[in-house]
Amino acid sequence: MKVFSRGLFFVLIFCVSLFPFLAFGGVPSEEIVSLNVENLKKSIAQRTVLSWGQKDERFQSFGPDQVRVDQQIPIKFKDSVLFAVKVALILPPPENKEEVLLLVVDAGGQMQFTDIQDLASGRSLFEEPMSVLRRIEKLPADFGKQLFQGSGMNELVVVSDPFCPYCRQGWAFLKGQREKMKSLRLVHFPLNRISELVCMALADAEARDFKVLEMTDFVYGELHYIQDPKAIVNQFMKAFPELKKNWGEDADSALNYLESKYADKVRKERMDAQALGIQSTPIFFVNGYMVEGFRADKLGELLK
Repeated sequence: MKVFSRGLFFVLIFCVSLFPFLAFGGVPSEEIVSLNVENLKKSIAQRTVLSWGQKDERFQSFGPDQVRVDQQIPIKFKDSVLFAVKVALILPPPENKEEVLLLVVDAGGQMQFTDIQDLASGRSLFEEPMSVLRRIEKLPADFGKQLFQGSGMNELVVVSDPFCPYCRQGWAFLKGQREKMKSLRLVHFPLNRISELVCMALADAEARDFKVLEMTDFVYGELHYIQDPKAIVNQFMKAFPELKKNWGEDADSALNYLESKYADKVRKERMDAQALGIQSTPIFFVNGYMVEGFRADKLGELLK
């Protein structure tokens, strides 16, 4: 699974809906340990200032009152209790938005843990609680662009990066399952600038209703990753010469066209996904049920 991150914290960052206070790892009821929420907020605020204060003066005065702890799940580890937490950073104006973090911290709210694994099995102690935190209960009705409408029973939404290998595997798998689909929607979540350019090209196809599904299949099945933007648009224009009518005859014209018309749209689409807490690819929603990463067995089970 690929992950997009601002680099503020070296962890997977996701957003979720609220869930009951759950315990993982068998925390006995008599060993009630509380999270020091105020310390946690102070620590996160200090980290935010250190990470972003020099780059953006708006963050120089970022304080604990701009940090909100929305959910906490205790995790028993030997004689200690850690906490998986969902935290919202209230960004300063003019953004006036929230960025959501998922962290695992100590009860004192001062230490961060990226993972603890069972040595024999390789299983992460954090897997279950983080899975709970990452769930999204309800997607916006207009989330993503509908690419396909069929006679099946299942509604799918895919959050994807064009060059993420697991996204490509997932797309190939779903391509063979379309007879089971009522609808298929795609949310562009580019993880780098080249992927962003590819998403702009797809956004153009979507806006003009030009061979949308065919172009998307081309992107996820045939388009080669090259760091040169001109080489990327040239692949599109070779596969779909009709694009030159709108894009122009050469790569420079095509790049100018796509950047001017679709850069903001693609970035907003990614930001909208981030506002829901989505920070990784691929993510699949099958009739509202979220599947993280490409899991053919789980997707096949849900699509029956």
